[in-house]
Amino acid sequence: MSFLYPIFLWGLTALSIPILVHLFSFRRAQKVTFSQTAFLKEVRRETKSRSRLRHLLVLLMRMLAITAVVLAFAEPVLEAGDGTSSARKLVSIYIDNSPSMSAEGADGLLLETAKSGAISTVDGYDITDQFHVFTTDFLTEDQRFLSKKEALDRIAGVAPSDAVQPLEEVMMRQLDRLEQADKSSPKSYVFSDLQISSHAQLPQAGSDSSLALRFIALEPVAKPNVRIDSAWFEAPMRLAGRSEQLHVRIKHDASRAIKGLPLSFHIDGNRIAIGGYDLEPGRATDTVLKYTHPGIGLQHGAVRLDDAPITFDDTYHIGYQVVEQIPTALVIGSAATVAEEVALARIFSDQSQFALNIQAADAARFAEIEQSDLVVVAGIRNLSSGWVEVLARLVEDGGSVLLIPPPEALGAGWADLTSRIGAASMGLWTVTDEPVRIGALHAGHPHFEGVFTNLPERLDLPKVRGWHNRPEKEMQSERALFSMAGGAPFVTAGALGRGSYYVLSSPLQSEWNNFSHHALWVPTLLRMAETARRAPLLRATAGRASRILIGGAEARTDAQWTIERASDFGSTGTSQYGGTSGALRPAVENLPGGVAIELPTGQLTPGNYTIIQRSTAVWTAASTPWQ
Repeated sequence: MSFLYPIFLWGLTALSIPILVHLFSFRRAQKVTFSQTAFLKEVRRETKSRSRLRHLLVLLMRMLAITAVVLAFAEPVLEAGDGTSSARKLVSIYIDNSPSMSAEGADGLLLETAKSGAISTVDGYDITDQFHVFTTDFLTEDQRFLSKKEALDRIAGVAPSDAVQPLEEVMMRQLDRLEQADKSSPKSYVFSDLQISSHAQLPQAGSDSSLALRFIALEPVAKPNVRIDSAWFEAPMRLAGRSEQLHVRIKHDASRAIKGLPLSFHIDGNRIAIGGYDLEPGRATDTVLKYTHPGIGLQHGAVRLDDAPITFDDTYHIGYQVVEQIPTALVIGSAATVAEEVALARIFSDQSQFALNIQAADAARFAEIEQSDLVVVAGIRNLSSGWVEVLARLVEDGGSVLLIPPPEALGAGWADLTSRIGAASMGLWTVTDEPVRIGALHAGHPHFEGVFTNLPERLDLPKVRGWHNRPEKEMQSERALFSMAGGAPFVTAGALGRGSYYVLSSPLQSEWNNFSHHALWVPTLLRMAETARRAPLLRATAGRASRILIGGAEARTDAQWTIERASDFGSTGTSQYGGTSGALRPAVENLPGGVAIELPTGQLTPGNYTIIQRSTAVWTAASTPWQ
């Protein structure tokens, strides 16, 4: 015999209570005056015997009553012995309630079919069996085993969810709970439509061959479905007042061509772009939505199409940031000429696009430098340890640095900086009698993406007479944008952390090259500024772990940060930061130069959200359905 709830057996300790009452009578003896006791001695003997027997019977009844109550709560079960009775079974039942289970099946909604199948499964087991019932939400309360009645009630209460879990996580959860099964014949059931996105591969269930795993696959009625697969911007940064192109990829399983279907883009609930798309069987569709940013700061966007009756994947939420200007710092050293300063300042003279800050290297204010997206350093022969630290940290935190060395010998700080950022050394200063043409423009580098429409076969390239002959073999984390005829790099681009660095091998002086007067000078430098600090689309997939890095922020305690629903189109949230009762507190990790925010995507329904620090919106994020 075993017990379903053996913990209640501790209640048998209450048997001591009637025993104590029996042993210690709290009645006081009462004396009665009587004239003659000779005839009462025999009567007294007989009464005492009966009284003792009666008290023992009362004690026994009390103990039996307490034992019966305790055993009723513990629920004893007869174990299998001679093969005539069955052992208690542990059964794990997973019901997929992800968005795709809202599709229609042959017998109605797939989720309702799954619930009916799960109820029938539970009904087929004995009253003494126990059940582990859980859904895609992975709720904490679903970790315990239930009685048959409790399992039926739990299944009946399953509702649709926005969460999605990969099959591997589902099976690991089942195995973890069924480890308690011992010799209790564990069984596992999975009721799901087995979407490819989450069930592409069936993981190994483990080495326990006694576990019976059954998949009940639910097949939806074949209906054409159109869904938004992804979205991306053409330019790396979002600047206020500039025309923008949002690329949208649409996937479908339509069996015939359809032309001119509507597509729209909304920001903060307002429709700002309308477009269309065509469907061709077997092919995804790429389309472009053109619009102008309505404002600056954090933007909550949503791309939407209409595809009834399957609508859970018709809205694609995105978040991004629009800046008014690109903060640019120009640091001029004592070895730089006036011509170099003028050539650089002229590039960033457009005040509608750049916030230019020109500083002398020997009197620079590091705090202002660190707030810049792009820092151009020209004419500094000796880089101090302070400059090395500031420039390297700025790149690591997501900014960009352009290094323009002076001619001839350089100080030791240059070797320290190139080593710190992982760039090739500056090499020896090389001079030729006559200017030589640069060997190649590497137009295939991502830096030049979208810059050139058509390149002539014989492109006119800048000429150079003096340069630092940087060794090509040391280039590990950088690639050449321009290179000399012999392969040595002339302009390179590299990456470190979340930022980028660029190195020009020659100073911007007409004595040594004509690069600053060449037609390629302007697009090369402007592209560096436009990509100085990337502003990517911010999105996460519901049900999947996601992490967002926020540079330059301070996080002293986790309580400073919250995530709130934005009042975007189709949302009932709030846009008043810091005052929502339903705000979530994410996990926050301090990193050099910023913080990492762990998005609790399992608790976020599809929509737009704002990450808030001390009632100030500092970042935007979007949660999209798992497709």
